[in-house]
Amino acid sequence: MSVGIEAAVGVMDLSQEVWRRFWYPVCFAEDLPGGPLARTVLGERLVLWDAGRGEVGAARDRCPHRDAPLSQGWTCDGRIVCPYHGWQFDAAGPAARVPQTPGLTAFPPRFAVDAVAAEVRYGVVWVCLSDFPAAGVPDITHAGEEGWRVIRQFDEEWASAPARLMENSFDPAHTVFVHRATFGDTSRPDVAVPDVARTAYGMVISSDVSVANPDFAQAVTGEAGARTVRSTVTEWHAPFLRVLRSTYPNGKVHEIVTAATPVGPGRLRLVQWAVRNDTEDEAPAAEVVAFDRRITWEDKALLEGIEVPYSFALGANVHIKVDRPTVEMRRIYAEIAAGTWAGLGGASSPVAAPIPVAAPIPVEASIPVVDLALLDAGPAGRAELVAEVAAACEETGFLVVEGHGVDAEVIARMYAASAKFFALPLEEKQRCTPEGWDRFCGFASIDRGRDDGVGGGAHPDLREMYHANRHDDLAAALAAGLPMDVATAQAPNLWPDRPAGFEAAWRDYYAAMEALALRLLDVLALALDLPTGSLHHLVDGHLSNLAANWYPPQAEPPAPGQVRASRHVDFSLLTILYQDAAPGGLEVRSRRDGWLPVPHRPGTFVVNLGDLTNRLTNDRWVATPHRVVNPQGADASQGRISIPYFVMPAWDAVIECVASCAPADGSPPRYPPVVAGPHAEQRRAGKRAATAV
Repeated sequence: MSVGIEAAVGVMDLSQEVWRRFWYPVCFAEDLPGGPLARTVLGERLVLWDAGRGEVGAARDRCPHRDAPLSQGWTCDGRIVCPYHGWQFDAAGPAARVPQTPGLTAFPPRFAVDAVAAEVRYGVVWVCLSDFPAAGVPDITHAGEEGWRVIRQFDEEWASAPARLMENSFDPAHTVFVHRATFGDTSRPDVAVPDVARTAYGMVISSDVSVANPDFAQAVTGEAGARTVRSTVTEWHAPFLRVLRSTYPNGKVHEIVTAATPVGPGRLRLVQWAVRNDTEDEAPAAEVVAFDRRITWEDKALLEGIEVPYSFALGANVHIKVDRPTVEMRRIYAEIAAGTWAGLGGASSPVAAPIPVAAPIPVEASIPVVDLALLDAGPAGRAELVAEVAAACEETGFLVVEGHGVDAEVIARMYAASAKFFALPLEEKQRCTPEGWDRFCGFASIDRGRDDGVGGGAHPDLREMYHANRHDDLAAALAAGLPMDVATAQAPNLWPDRPAGFEAAWRDYYAAMEALALRLLDVLALALDLPTGSLHHLVDGHLSNLAANWYPPQAEPPAPGQVRASRHVDFSLLTILYQDAAPGGLEVRSRRDGWLPVPHRPGTFVVNLGDLTNRLTNDRWVATPHRVVNPQGADASQGRISIPYFVMPAWDAVIECVASCAPADGSPPRYPPVVAGPHAEQRRAGKRAATAV
């Protein structure tokens, strides 16, 4: 009787708010162009559609007019169309067209569908039902990297609890018996206990397993003979995503990404794909899918036969030594349900997410103002600076920096030259527009200044931009010692004829930012318990980019959901930003406090971490989403200028976890080393994002 009571206490209740804070795969992106798709996540029915320009729309499957299911409708120009009365809605939610009122183009806030966050990664659509995700979409090794291919496998519903499938995935003993018809060997039931280590995202286990290698498996394993050895590393991204990486003696890697998206009580949606380091000729995709299909059917038959509700209470079942991974999984599930798991980013309640505060929070509350001059002020001053910087890098990844030593005259000339350029006629500015938008140089007008970063909207961002690179042209890049393939990767600069002194002002400012970046890297190194200068090698031969953003006055109200700069994360080591005092400015997404304004402070720079610092610190530090909002009321008549300098490493710099952030248990870091240049190109191509703030 006591076991039954404890089991009831530990039954997983997916109606708790905390489970809505995770990202869940719901379909393959290639299925969206065929029409709206209906999906159910955590009991909520959603509609998904192709919003065009690489975006996906996601909303609760209900029209606000007469409750019709939008999934029975269709799409038009990237909008979802209600099948009942033809109302059209943008991906951000607001109504865009009501056929019964053809003269109206703007509608009350209630005329909107309830949009949910959605993102496409690895060719898969992910959704999050909360405005306060616990973390981002999981980073999955090898997906999208050169030499690796992604193979679509399954998108289907199972009559099983998602936690059951996750436990099954981390149960080394079940493979012997459940998969005896494929690769299990019942003559060897005494399997080794895998190594288990907690991570920031869940846990990882590793083991070497001797398995059967029947004829139908040999095309997948690439191994001949009746047996082979699988060296496995299995990551669990809580709550319901598994990445199984099997390496065979011949070096072939078969990586399976398995998502058990919760549909409702006792039901899951299996979304699974494979990632491999071979070619279609070596292992046809159809054979890879067929092999994994046989294995998943074996698991499905067993799991769908379990009728007892899943409980994470340890007393609900008996355990043996080989159950170490699943016992640890249950402990983490209990922590998530209690709101105490570290991966929730500071959440303390299992029933309520943080609520954005109504009044602006002073910047010092979460974004400290630090005095860089303390770097040279002796041990006590340096320790104070380093402690403030380390705390900010872990909390928001943003700082406001004073005492930076940059000449005020250099800043003033840069600002004045940029303002005069943006005041020129559009036709004159467009003479500095490059042929391809993916090349970060020259002028971009509003219609080309779109930012498809994290959570970009359905409309162009309301800004003009001008970018300049380190080397003016191919000859200058080659003269600097860059190899031909690297020299051609950065676009030549397109300097305008007017205003006078523009190029000189930009060059002086660029040089000042180069020097400031080195001082900032020294502070960051100290905050990572590393010597000063230890990060300089990353920018020896750097390819940093300088930009200016002009946010024009808004004579007409923006389209619903349209902002000055969409939510995004910078593709860089760090960004150094000068911003003026005009209203409608930068906001930072805090995991604890929601969106925080970063007010202008005379004589300071805003410094934020770029996405590469996640890899350098094994996610100890955060690269935080940020945006630029619209001015309100009378402030809409004012324009604004900001000047970001993106500190980019050398093309061939190797970005890898620094020693002070390596896992203490000797397990591999979360991210493998990458070469900075190719990595940045892959990220930009995948996101289609203009890196600006």
